[in-house]
Amino acid sequence: MTKIDSRISSVLRDLWMKSEPRKQALIRSRKPCEDGSRKKWVECCESCGKTAYIGQKEFKTKKNGEPSKVKRPLLVVHHVDEVPNVWHPKFMTMLFCPSDRLQILCNPCHEKMHEKR
Repeated sequence: MTKIDSRISSVLRDLWMKSEPRKQALIRSRKPCEDGSRKKWVECCESCGKTAYIGQKEFKTKKNGEPSKVKRPLLVVHHVDEVPNVWHPKFMTMLFCPSDRLQILCNPCHEKMHEKR
């Protein structure tokens, strides 16, 4: 991927992060928080049911199994249909798909989904 490809892709993905279908998918996965904390909602993995507070993060794991200093979100928004290259004619329609083509998954379930492809 050239520098211009990655710049275009980055800008479009930033736009997608603020898109209405993504917000709808996140709202769809919410349940009221019942653990006694002051949090109002938790989000749930649509595959295994793992819950996390909205915006909760975890440390990444290095290839050797040690924890990294970098954090990542506990739950991610997964496109059911694979998003192609930036220059593919259907890139925009696949990236900005309806919320029913998006899933909220925890990182282990997300990795399993990508292993199946």
